[in-house]
Amino acid sequence: MREANMYCTRCGKEQTEGSRFCSSCGRPLVPVAAAPRATETSGKAIASLVLGILGVTCLPTAIAGLILGILALSDIGKSGGKLGGRGLAIAGTVISLVPLLSLLLALVAILVIVILTVLGGHRREAMVHAASTLGPAR
Repeated sequence: MREANMYCTRCGKEQTEGSRFCSSCGRPLVPVAAAPRATETSGKAIASLVLGILGVTCLPTAIAGLILGILALSDIGKSGGKLGGRGLAIAGTVISLVPLLSLLLALVAILVIVILTVLGGHRREAMVHAASTLGPAR
């Protein structure tokens, strides 16, 4: 089995196998363990992204994408590096939020319009009543 290439952390020069000191700057070399790679991508993360994209046209899939994205992030965090797809889960969650937040914003806008219309109608009625109590104009 061949060892991974070693590089000096100070000067960046590649070192020969078995070296204890950098041949360029003399700094002691410290072997760095390779970061563990995820063995598989979370299926929930992939589904979250797909459903989030479909959620732009169909609201129930956005809700499912949001839920799966949150579950995928939880699973990936608990896996200790064995499960990948964190970026997919984040993207799926964010994309799923877009149609849901758009719907919420639209509902708030409709509610504001209805409230202003109702209040405006009451003001109009009050003005007509006030004008009728003053009597005819001369």
